[in-house]
Amino acid sequence: MESYSAPDKLIPELPMTGPPLKSNQQGSARVSPCNKSLSTREKWGLMAAELTGEWVGPMNSRSFLDKLLPLATGSTPKFNDCHFYNMPCTGIKKDLYAPFIRMVNQASVLPGFKLIDVGDHPDGMSPQGKKNHPDIALYEKDVNTDANKLQYERLECFLELKTLENLQDPFQDPLSKTKHYSLESTTIGGTLCRGQIAGYAAQWCARQHWTHGFAVWIGGYWVRLIRFDRTGGTVSERFDIRTQGGFLLEFFWRLSQLTRAQRGYDTTVRLATPAEEALAKEQLARWKPEKERPVVVMQVPDGDGFREVIAWGSMAEPESLTGRATRGYPVWDRELKRVVFLKDAWRSGEDDVEKETIMLAKLNASKVQFVPKLICGDDLPGQVTETWTLAAEEWNLGAQAEDLVPRVHIRFTEDFIGVDICNFTSSKQFLQVVFDAFTAHREAFENCVILHRDISGGNVMMNENGCGILNDWDLARTVVEIEKGARQPHRSGTWQFMSHALLANVEKLHKLQDDLESFVWLVLYYILHFMEHSKLGDLESIVAGIFEQNNEHRDGTVTGGDGKWIVISKRGHIGGDFQVIGNDPLTRWFDEALHSVAFWYGHHRTVETLQQQASIPGMAAMLKLLPDEKCQPLYDHRAFVKYFETALERKDWPENDPAVPRFEMKKRRRDEDDDEVLKEQSKAKKLRAIAKPENGFRRNPFQNMPAASQPNMPARR
Repeated sequence: MESYSAPDKLIPELPMTGPPLKSNQQGSARVSPCNKSLSTREKWGLMAAELTGEWVGPMNSRSFLDKLLPLATGSTPKFNDCHFYNMPCTGIKKDLYAPFIRMVNQASVLPGFKLIDVGDHPDGMSPQGKKNHPDIALYEKDVNTDANKLQYERLECFLELKTLENLQDPFQDPLSKTKHYSLESTTIGGTLCRGQIAGYAAQWCARQHWTHGFAVWIGGYWVRLIRFDRTGGTVSERFDIRTQGGFLLEFFWRLSQLTRAQRGYDTTVRLATPAEEALAKEQLARWKPEKERPVVVMQVPDGDGFREVIAWGSMAEPESLTGRATRGYPVWDRELKRVVFLKDAWRSGEDDVEKETIMLAKLNASKVQFVPKLICGDDLPGQVTETWTLAAEEWNLGAQAEDLVPRVHIRFTEDFIGVDICNFTSSKQFLQVVFDAFTAHREAFENCVILHRDISGGNVMMNENGCGILNDWDLARTVVEIEKGARQPHRSGTWQFMSHALLANVEKLHKLQDDLESFVWLVLYYILHFMEHSKLGDLESIVAGIFEQNNEHRDGTVTGGDGKWIVISKRGHIGGDFQVIGNDPLTRWFDEALHSVAFWYGHHRTVETLQQQASIPGMAAMLKLLPDEKCQPLYDHRAFVKYFETALERKDWPENDPAVPRFEMKKRRRDEDDDEVLKEQSKAKKLRAIAKPENGFRRNPFQNMPAASQPNMPARR
């Protein structure tokens, strides 16, 4: 069969339209095998950007203690407001830790707990690139810290200290109520410190099972109390430790008196017994975590009660503090006596958002192929985020309730453990896996009128038999629900795989064609990353141009899809002669699928143009002559089914062409703990947050600064 070459230009290039995406909105996850390693300051900058617009405050310190650390019974001791009057607050930062710990110990406010200096002691169990550490850690008294000072698995609270000379207050209190007030500090130092605190909290919550947690910032003689959960953070007003130190002493006292659940522990998780640990390590050896993790027993809702499963480390730890914070575990089901998959996440708690367990039950009842089978699970009783409710309080001048997403903790088990699609053994198997997932998508749409809305590399997976599975239905919605309009202030999907139209216009309703287009980007993405093709020499720039491209506007809004439009409209980035080397079936599949996307956009943009020019003689008649959109191959699934079947039936597929990563990960020196002050210049633009998707679209918040103001970062693509 002769090879196939697509034409160089498919449809005329037209200007992009549509309102941009607000920068502080969640919804579009972004992941990439080719991401560079980041310095510590880059990480803190990105973390600060991710949480922009998710902080509530400043809360009165007395109200913070009474409402967020309530005592069940008994009276609170009287604390000396001047206890810390002589505490050092200048000089070398690490010299502040011991005097502070000593003064807290002298007050005897932490019965059963202890403070440990961890400023020079990263957690040995942290993965490479995550060995950053706070300054002081709080533990229960029986935790052995001789060999390992910092243990995120046992952490109860952490403190970040700054000297008076290097204050870096992450927040600011208003001098007066004003529309122009920002709770979040806009200085470089304050922004990085805010990201630093969020980064420590994110790693802590990834390593343990918590519903919320507490932290303390001390800058010179100023103090802030902080509470965070999966919706955002609440911060107290700033108080002077020299004359109002009683607030800090009372904070420690109250923390020591709270129950484990009040401190933030998820009480549906416990450490395994020695017998349970041995069983888990035998049955789950195939998924042994890279870094040692404790074996735990987790409760999963099952009817009117719970069943217990045993877990030994998640397959991936959440990178983000807020959002869904999804964790997946291979677990030993004690009732079924076999290994199953457990999903643990913080779903949207909005009333009209259907939870994933209900969605899976519908798909299973309709016998949709290639989707996970739900075993059991539901919301965990009482585990909801509180930041959202605090945002509605009159004193709050930070994030408003309507801009935050309330979250509910959900946990359920499924009948399969996914294998990443990048482990395909041949290109034909890869396309078959994608076709299986496509079949699941088609049957869900045709049988249940449900759209998945997040076709991505992380959600198209293989089972242990090498068949495709379309996973993660937590963003799925019925077409009827979608047509009612967007209910959450963000678009849904994973940035690299979202359609051009969705990236360009946040107000666009998610349609079937957006998901179909995502399958095309998915295939191209994995061709570029894991197969031999004709553009290996330009790979990094091509991937960046197509999948990472985004535009930040003056008001902080972000749009995208320009790079994808260049591919759609004129085969830009990849060229008309792009091919998978020695693989005509896959090359032809991609060309035909891309043609379908191009013709769909061409049809609708032509219709739009003619409608706008309807007053011109003859234009209305031309509009009537256009073929109906039902004639377009992207109208429904049928054309793509033909493309898949035709390609997979061919006999000229290459053999022995498994996935081979085409990116060489470029290593750079990691700055594991850099507290150096970043010099802020007057011309530096205000830091802006970039669209944060549920689990991770990130952008460099320093990108638009003058070069002299930027921290030590690699050149942006």
